[in-house]
Amino acid sequence: MQGLVWWSASPVALAMVYFLARHHTAGIAAAVAGAVAGANAVVAGAVGWSGREVVGAALVAAGLAAVAWALGRWRRRRLTSRTAAVIHWGARSRFARFAARLERHRLAAGLHDTSAHRFTAIAVGSTAALRLADPVMKARALGHAAAEGRAAAAELAHLAGCDDPSEPAATGDLSEIDALMSTWPPHRITYRRTAGATEASPQTASVAFRVVRESLTNAFKHAPASSIDVRVETKSGHLVATVADHAPALGPGERGDHGDGVRAHGEPEHTAQARGGRGLAGLAGAVGECGGSLTAGPTGAGWTVRAALPLTPGAGLPASIRLGGWRGRRATDLALVLLAVALSAGVALLPPENPPLTPAQVVTLVPLFVLHALPLAWRHRAPAVSLAAAVAVCPLLLAAWRITGAFQPPGNLFLLCGWVELVLLYAVGVRHRARTWPLPLALIAASGVLLGALAVLPAAAWALGVVAGTGRERRRRAAVERDARFAAQTRAALLAERERIAAGLRSTVLRRADEVVAAADEGRLDAVLAAARAGLTGLRELLDGLGSQDDADPPPTLEALAVLGIRSIVFVRYEGDRRPVHPAVEVIAFFAGRELMRHAAGQDATVTVSYLRSGVMVSGTADGATRRRLLALADAAGGEVSADGAAVRVWLPEAGLA
Repeated sequence: MQGLVWWSASPVALAMVYFLARHHTAGIAAAVAGAVAGANAVVAGAVGWSGREVVGAALVAAGLAAVAWALGRWRRRRLTSRTAAVIHWGARSRFARFAARLERHRLAAGLHDTSAHRFTAIAVGSTAALRLADPVMKARALGHAAAEGRAAAAELAHLAGCDDPSEPAATGDLSEIDALMSTWPPHRITYRRTAGATEASPQTASVAFRVVRESLTNAFKHAPASSIDVRVETKSGHLVATVADHAPALGPGERGDHGDGVRAHGEPEHTAQARGGRGLAGLAGAVGECGGSLTAGPTGAGWTVRAALPLTPGAGLPASIRLGGWRGRRATDLALVLLAVALSAGVALLPPENPPLTPAQVVTLVPLFVLHALPLAWRHRAPAVSLAAAVAVCPLLLAAWRITGAFQPPGNLFLLCGWVELVLLYAVGVRHRARTWPLPLALIAASGVLLGALAVLPAAAWALGVVAGTGRERRRRAAVERDARFAAQTRAALLAERERIAAGLRSTVLRRADEVVAAADEGRLDAVLAAARAGLTGLRELLDGLGSQDDADPPPTLEALAVLGIRSIVFVRYEGDRRPVHPAVEVIAFFAGRELMRHAAGQDATVTVSYLRSGVMVSGTADGATRRRLLALADAAGGEVSADGAAVRVWLPEAGLA
């Protein structure tokens, strides 16, 4: 009958647990592993075993099933990592082209947000002064054109010099908005700033500047007879920038992104309006990256743009997300803990060939077995400390074994408990390698009297760990070198693209900016207007040329999600410090973001990519079918998925696939 008890934890049952853990999500396999342990306990009870023996049988079966489950999970993560790495490396031929494409997008956004605005403001002011023939207004328009033309020339030279074009040179505080307001006609604008000049972070101040500048330009173009209120203030930990005009616009279809006639990126018209990195749509991206919100729409007879930005973007972003953590590498450690308890406490409760343990012996030994097993839970985080903790329990365990009179040969004690130290020694060798050679020597000396020839096992376990750790470090360094070479190639492609575009700037738009300044200095307002219009035409042609070279298939990177967002009319928001992440994690995160976009396509939704210290989180909205696909993705990578209604978060720890 005892054989019937062990059938429920037979190799067939354990192989089934392994198979399910390898090919299905963790929950399904865990349920079957629990069923194996439960079946073992039921059969043990059915054949007449005592309650203590039933508990022992359940513990042993649970430990073996947990290890089978953990091995299947490890294999699942390993294959996922390899597959994702193959996808990543297979796409690297497209990375340089994609980097050039992103550079075109950034340059186009920079041109629109700087030079296009200045040329437009010059054209609007010059047209109004020529129409009214007012000498005072003409003199003001000439002064404004000279100042704006010089600023445009400086910004274009900044771009043509191959510097970072994402933002114009800035002081990083709100005084920039004051300087901006001084260049606009004061009789039409009411400006009030109650926020301190340095109260907001440089990133927040820069985005607020862009919001005010974009909104003012649109108001002057589409509501030329309006009065405009501009307010910059702090409310509830946010910087709030509001620009409101008080006159009807030219028409609902003429607001926002059409004013200067410059169309960035060469995207189709509807996608350029929705997510072009230009106009109000471009501002939505910049505001979103700060963790803020942007609203724009009619208010009475006018139009209001309001941006609420956190004073310090990303200040509350956590280092990681805890959503359970039982699907990743941590689960293997916990399974080993359960196995150690099962092979010591569980076996001690089973009917042995020797006299069974008394209740007093059980109460004394089982807690020590558990204490001895617990350090396995930290074998990856702190292997040396874990080894010291396990070794510290050994004298207590041996003393209790002898004092209580529990009759077991010393070899049994090693088989039931000693392997824990071997596993921890292996982990020490992997983490610390040759620096820890005294540890195995100490354990050999301590165990030599008790275990005789088996005392060589600590040295073997440590040596295997050193070999494994050295191999991992060698592979890591080789990967770092490959990544460095690849980054250099990508950087070269980016700079070449930037120089190509800069050459076009020098030959067309920069020359028009210089013409604006020269005409303004000479007092020829009609020539100023002609040069500004020619500058806008040159910008339009240049930006159309930039968009004509876009790739149709971006590589599986986190940056590429922004391009997919343009196509799907889904805004992609990035949080945290953008940094290189493990290639496999990046590929899985890309697939997760793509799944969220497929669900939200055309709904003007948001997908957020958060760079955390220990991994990446991708969040958005999803229905039930999408959540199941996301769970399969995250589960295979050792990650987690949480849902709150339609809101979904996908957490991908780098330790899960590294």
